[in-house]
Amino acid sequence: MLTTASLLRLPFETAARTWLATRHHHLAVSTRRDYEKHIRMLATFFGHLRLPEITSDHLHGYQEKRCAAAGASIINREISVLQQILKRVGRWDKVGVSYDPLPLPRETAGRAISAEEESAFFRVAFSDPGWRVAAWVSVISINTTAGPKEILQLRLRDLDLEARTMRVNADGAKTRERMRVLPLNDAAFRAAFSFRERARRDCGASEPNHFLIPFHLSSTTFDPTRAQTHYYRAFREIQLAAGVRFHPYCLRHTAITKMLESGVPEETVIAMAGHVSRAMLKRYSHIRLEAKRSAVTILCKKPPIREENG
Repeated sequence: MLTTASLLRLPFETAARTWLATRHHHLAVSTRRDYEKHIRMLATFFGHLRLPEITSDHLHGYQEKRCAAAGASIINREISVLQQILKRVGRWDKVGVSYDPLPLPRETAGRAISAEEESAFFRVAFSDPGWRVAAWVSVISINTTAGPKEILQLRLRDLDLEARTMRVNADGAKTRERMRVLPLNDAAFRAAFSFRERARRDCGASEPNHFLIPFHLSSTTFDPTRAQTHYYRAFREIQLAAGVRFHPYCLRHTAITKMLESGVPEETVIAMAGHVSRAMLKRYSHIRLEAKRSAVTILCKKPPIREENG
């Protein structure tokens, strides 16, 4: 049986891998893989130390060293694993007292992806069964304006396939104003239907309160009472295969932009997108160059010249 005393006696890498083994049944497969990578990287710096020997100065030294090769987000995730290990042995309160995560770069406003990017992405998105969650979420997002979290937090009760609607609930909405009912076009309907069938058939979801995209515990095990938290690994793999790069949230921006380009009234766009003021529309709807080019061609059309009778 693993004890705190036994962990404290082990070198860092051995202690970390021993700790991870105890978390095997509590973590999704993708999360375990991430933790394994983080532990390998942490071991290059902390490998010669035992857990009681790690100090806050070591944390600061790790941040400084890793900044030369990695961004703030990945470094913070790596130290988060170390934090969990030190908490397990009752050491974090002493070590983490002066620790501050690295500040993350401020996110830039999203953009609308081009038709070429959209085509390339969805051309490969369904080619691998392991990508289907990322693919279906992306289809729903670009066809409804729903953001990633709004979709991941959907429960079975939020889907009305008879009425062809889905309801963004309080768990997924950033504010009450973002709670809304969205109609499903044919593409979004097919994706939502596929999610429901998967949830019932493969994930053990049967109750209205169960999540439409249940939490992935292992390759064949799911917890329908918890929502899947992310799908970004598969999303990045699709992008790599397609040769494109954009944030998942850009699909929401693209949906808003397409509606505005097609002449959908702003009031309707605001109702669809949820709590988007006209000022915010200028940020969210980056009208693409093709639409702007079409607009200015109108200015080149000269009115017919009438010949005057002499």
